[in-house]
Amino acid sequence: MSDDAGDISQAELAEYCRTQAGILAGHLERLSTELSNLLEEVEQDTADARAALTERPDQPDTDAEVTVADIEAKQERAQAKQAEIDAYRTLAEGYTDLAE
Repeated sequence: MSDDAGDISQAELAEYCRTQAGILAGHLERLSTELSNLLEEVEQDTADARAALTERPDQPDTDAEVTVADIEAKQERAQAKQAEIDAYRTLAEGYTDLAE
């Protein structure tokens, strides 16, 4: 008994790969926007912390210390998001190569 249900043509495979690459491109765009927003938050938080520290250099500021911890956490999330973007980009490129 032959199982022909799983056989697809080269054109069908190419179309499938183009579709997957397109889906991934949309996902990459969303992730890139999220990363950009997160990096803007890091920049703003860093500027705010720097301003707070330079306004009162002789007084310890626990709020600034908390802000620095928040900034570091956001930086770690940004690095993780960048790694995710890189992985999806590689996958999308693989689908594009297969489609050709």
